Amino acid sequence: MKLLLFLISTLPLCAVSYVGDFDFSPGRTDDEIRVTGSATLTTPGTYSADSIRITGDLIISTPGTYRIETTAGTFRVSGSITGPGAGTTLEIEADDNLTSFTNGVTISFYTPEPEPEPADAPLLNISTRADIAPGKNLQPGFVVGGDIPRRVLIRAIGPGLAQFNITTAMPNPRLRVFQSGEEIASNDDWNAADAATMAAVGAFAIDAGSADAVAVLTLAPGAYTAIVDSATAGQGGEIILEVYFVN
Repeated sequence: MKLLLFLISTLPLCAVSYVGDFDFSPGRTDDEIRVTGSATLTTPGTYSADSIRITGDLIISTPGTYRIETTAGTFRVSGSITGPGAGTTLEIEADDNLTSFTNGVTISFYTPEPEPEPADAPLLNISTRADIAPGKNLQPGFVVGGDIPRRVLIRAIGPGLAQFNITTAMPNPRLRVFQSGEEIASNDDWNAADAATMAAVGAFAIDAGSADAVAVLTLAPGAYTAIVDSATAGQGGEIILEVYFVN
């Protein structure tokens, strides 16, 4: 925190001048203190003088409560007041100034709490859209992370794309899931029992009895491949393959 103070009053009869940066300790003097440079308050306590004029900065070196009293009323800092960010208070009594600074002021130094970094949101689903030629397939991979099994919803949507005015969708997609080259699951036409899972993850609805392919699996951490092709020989078309992490 930095605060600029510039307060003016008449000169006292006696002054003690310091040239260069100077360290102050708590105490009392009836003289004016002039510092041509920066002044450092080294220890919490009361610093009292007839008046105090600092041409540079006023620096507080350690946390604590510091009090400045000027019996003639003048306290002037031409630079900035700086201090530790936590647990530091500067109290100033400087009456009879030509400004409205007449009843004392308390300056509290603090360090703002940093804004917390947003937590990394877990990946909920991935999807890809493809136009598969007759006799060809789509082979995207996905990884189940962490160290515990995850429940996964995998969908190969063809006929269900009609609701989005897609007229070139694959009529009868087939879904197969592989791990390390071994087929661990497959589906041709989806089962209505999976409708609740699809609704739970926010997947768009598909018609009951459609030829879309859906699999709900519990998969251990590792890498997997989902292969989509046509269950009917000689057919192709557009599909969307989706993978949802249910829990």
